[in-house]
Amino acid sequence: MKGWYATHVSPEWATLRDRAREVLARDDKIQQIIRLVGEDVLPDDQKLTALTASLLKNGYLQQGAFGPDSYCPPEKGLAILGLLLGFNEKAEKLLDSGCPLSLLKGLDELVELTHLREIPAEKTEIFDDLRRRLFDRMETVCRERIAPRREK
Repeated sequence: MKGWYATHVSPEWATLRDRAREVLARDDKIQQIIRLVGEDVLPDDQKLTALTASLLKNGYLQQGAFGPDSYCPPEKGLAILGLLLGFNEKAEKLLDSGCPLSLLKGLDELVELTHLREIPAEKTEIFDDLRRRLFDRMETVCRERIAPRREK
């Protein structure tokens, strides 16, 4: 399978798939902690893992049998997976710079990530537009939050 996807879809497919599997495996352990003590006690990096895993489960792995998302071409699947993992990577960098995850969780564009599978496969420009808007918004929100306060 790996060879077919590398040849017919993209050489980066295997890397993205492995990264998604790592996120889901880490989330499995985090979910055990959440069941015991709740999500509020987790550090932001673990909350981000749980959020990304939820996006992967609901926005990538889950599909309806009778709706427009009953079939997803491999290229569209690659685009969705790339965008979800791109969000995770960008959010990790912003968390490292001091931006709290709570600011990122409230973004409207984040909700759109769970509906990517509903976008027709031929409308790939929508994925690029969402990536740009999401990443720009993440940068803006965090820049405003961690910018030095000016004294009066």
